[in-house]
Amino acid sequence: MITLKLSLWFLVIVAFVALDYFEIVKKKSRPNYLLENILKGVCFIIYGAFIWNTQNNYRTVAIFIFCVTSYWILFDLILNSVRHLNPFYIGRNSGYIDRFAYINKATFIAYWTLKILAVTMCVQSIIYIYKHG
Repeated sequence: MITLKLSLWFLVIVAFVALDYFEIVKKKSRPNYLLENILKGVCFIIYGAFIWNTQNNYRTVAIFIFCVTSYWILFDLILNSVRHLNPFYIGRNSGYIDRFAYINKATFIAYWTLKILAVTMCVQSIIYIYKHG
């Protein structure tokens, strides 16, 4: 059951990939990242409340970490794959955090260090969810 619950979050990621694909490729415009972030927050609240029945506890924190990190890791990989680009491609008009990869060498290193940390935290949150699910 836990696997199914975790998998449902991937549907949210795929929905936002489809939305951004339509905006970037079909409409040739930049997505409204502020609106998308608000919608992601709403999706997380609905996901946490109705799928996990979250309460004020550590599992809720683990679910939040899973959602944020898995989104940040998988969204770019899936969108770039659908667009037939390098999976690690970062566009110059990308979202707020992704732009740090272009400022200078130090921010580039910091950006990729945070991506690796996100992978680690995502795996740890999944382990915690399975142990305390």
